[in-house]
Amino acid sequence: MNIFFSDCLGFFIIEFGYKILAIYIRFLIKPLGATKSRGGPKLLLLHHGRFKDDVRVINEKTSLTFYPLDMYLFRYINSIYLTNSVIIEFHKYIDNEKSLKNYICGSKIVDEAFWNQVNLIAKVLGQLKKKKIINAITSPNFSYLYDQTWQYGANLANVPFVALHKECNRDKKEIQRFSEIYKKYSYPFKGKYISVYNENEKKCIVNSGIASSEQVVVNGCPRQDDSFDYFNNSKFPRHNNYVTFFFI
Repeated sequence: MNIFFSDCLGFFIIEFGYKILAIYIRFLIKPLGATKSRGGPKLLLLHHGRFKDDVRVINEKTSLTFYPLDMYLFRYINSIYLTNSVIIEFHKYIDNEKSLKNYICGSKIVDEAFWNQVNLIAKVLGQLKKKKIINAITSPNFSYLYDQTWQYGANLANVPFVALHKECNRDKKEIQRFSEIYKKYSYPFKGKYISVYNENEKKCIVNSGIASSEQVVVNGCPRQDDSFDYFNNSKFPRHNNYVTFFFI
C-alpha cells in the first residue's frame, strides 16, 4: 500500500505538481529593489543572501532584474526527491580519495532520485520561461552540491544557468593549487556561463577541466565598482600614497 501511494504521489508531482510549483513561485517571487521588471533579462536568483553586495550593484547599474527565490522554498523543492534517506545513501558513496563528480554515483536509489529531481526542476523552469516570468537562473557559485539538479534541469529546459562566482580574486601563485582543488572536489559545470573576478580564477577553472574557456567570462568584482567610481570621480592628487584598510 505504501509503495502504491508513493508511486501515485510521484506520478502526481511529475504530471501536475510542477505546474502548481511554477504558479506558486510565480506569485511568490518579487523583483529585487524594484516594483517591476525594467525591460532587461529576468533572472531567478538562488542563494541571494550569499552575494547580496555583488547583486545589488548589478541590479542598480544594469537592466537586469533579479527575482530572489525564497531559501525555504528552495530547500523544499530540492527535498521533493532528494530526501534525507537519499542523501544518507549518497554519502555512503563519497570517497575522499577520489573526485566525486555529481549525484550520479552508482546507487540506483540516488541516481533515480537525482533524475526525478532534474526532470521536476526542468518542468518548473520550463513553465516559468513559457509564461515569461524568467529568462535565466543564477547562483553565486558554479559548484554548489544543491545546485546540480538546477544546472541539469535548466539545461533540459533551455534556460541559461549563469554562475556569478563570488570570492575569487585569485593571485597567480594560487592558480596551480586551486586548479587541483577544483579538479578534485568540484562538479562539472552544466550551466551556460561562469562570471569570475579575474583571469587567474578563469585559469583555475579551465585548467581543472570542469568548464571550457568559452564558458568562463571575466567581469571583475561588481561590489568594488562603487569604490573605483568614488576614486575616479574624486579629485585626489595622484602622487599621494593611499592605504586600503580592510575591516573584518
